[in-house]
Amino acid sequence: MLLESLKNLGITVGISLAVAFLYFLISPIHDENSNLLSRTAPTFLDVVVAIFGGLAGVIAHTQGKNDTVIPGVAIATALMPPLCTAGYGLAIGNWGYFFGASYLFLLNSLLIAASAYFFIRYLKFPKKEYLTPKIDKRVRVYTWVFIIIAVAPSGYLFYKMTKRSIFEGNANAFVTEVVANVDENIVVNPTYEFDWDESVIHLAITNFYADEGTRAMWDRLKSEYDLDYARIHIQQDKDFESLVQEKLEDYDQKNAGANTLAQLLSKKENELLRMQQQIDQFEELLKPNESEFKIDHVLAGFKIDYPEYKHIYINESYSLNASNQLDTNYIMSVEFNPEIGAEERHKLNSKISRRMKLELSQKGHVKQDTVRVISLN
Repeated sequence: MLLESLKNLGITVGISLAVAFLYFLISPIHDENSNLLSRTAPTFLDVVVAIFGGLAGVIAHTQGKNDTVIPGVAIATALMPPLCTAGYGLAIGNWGYFFGASYLFLLNSLLIAASAYFFIRYLKFPKKEYLTPKIDKRVRVYTWVFIIIAVAPSGYLFYKMTKRSIFEGNANAFVTEVVANVDENIVVNPTYEFDWDESVIHLAITNFYADEGTRAMWDRLKSEYDLDYARIHIQQDKDFESLVQEKLEDYDQKNAGANTLAQLLSKKENELLRMQQQIDQFEELLKPNESEFKIDHVLAGFKIDYPEYKHIYINESYSLNASNQLDTNYIMSVEFNPEIGAEERHKLNSKISRRMKLELSQKGHVKQDTVRVISLN
């Protein structure tokens, strides 16, 4: 009976996976939406859903209800979505998506079967007898070991997700209450990078220069938000006054005693030329982009694929890097519908950031390490 069950399961899984693979291979739509991404990283919450799905099915069966409604719902909610995601991973060549979704399918299948098995044993249904009690005990041990091995990774992933959520909540409070209050004109765009050893709080700052004293104060206040293990990385423009002073001192050292009117005029002319070159770069950058990247089309797609957002804004910002070259940064500001919870907001922000990065790369030919997403509510 076990071999026959595995055979039937293998056939149905193979057909489902093949259909999903062919669909995503042929379909022109390859956008990563929340329904797909949520099935690529199973957690302990998926274990709970699978257990109750299995219990609902076996309880309905033991009550004499032989209809297929409840088992059908369990299949539609717990088994087919990860199989479709696994087919999507195969179609786009993303093995991380494939193995993550396959593990979720295995986990749900195992827990549905296990919950049904234990409930039936609890009701003392007649069962086939083993030849000896020793074989019976060995089968039970193998069953428990297999279940623990399958469920343990989901517990680890759930713990990691919880730690990341706590870190990002503390980091967001730190940025809001400490960093953003250092000056009324400061504009801060934070991004958070969670790591077991050293998490990083990335701060993109404009309209303010964080000197050594300010950075030291922020480092001291991290402990009040349980962020001792985190490192603050600041991206900001150079301090204008310090930069001018350094240039003047360097000029005086190189041209001591030669402050003639002609030299000063020459210096002024060079400064004007340099400023004109920067203006030309800005004008070139602000010219309409004739590439395939259309912000209005992107926003329209986001409104369809992510109905959880009330408003989505896309902004371009420019800064000079260490080589005095212009860098273009895309920043997204989002406003959620009130019923969306904090955990779901974080997942959606991560997905829409990756989606925007993909749109920029494929249609705008713009390479971005990351796209910052700022929640407005």
